[in-house]
Amino acid sequence: METEHELREWPGPDVRPLGFIALGFAVLAVVLGYSLLFSPFAYPVAALGAWLGVAARSEPAARRLGTLAVGLSVTAVVLATVMMVGADHGW
Repeated sequence: METEHELREWPGPDVRPLGFIALGFAVLAVVLGYSLLFSPFAYPVAALGAWLGVAARSEPAARRLGTLAVGLSVTAVVLATVMMVGADHGW
């Protein structure tokens, strides 16, 4: 016969803080993407922010932050690309 300890379901990991962390990485990626000197560093930071944002979307409490982080990460990639291409073409 199983005891009460064996029947208790253990909660999974808490992913709510991932929303704030993902949003922080996404904002950092936008700031890096806006500066011409640090634009290449925006790509890995944006990838990390987007990955954590998708992971944060699995929790209903952090879904809005995860969505915002993914959107800002995509914006950072576009911004960094525009800054580097624009500097190359003399915009």
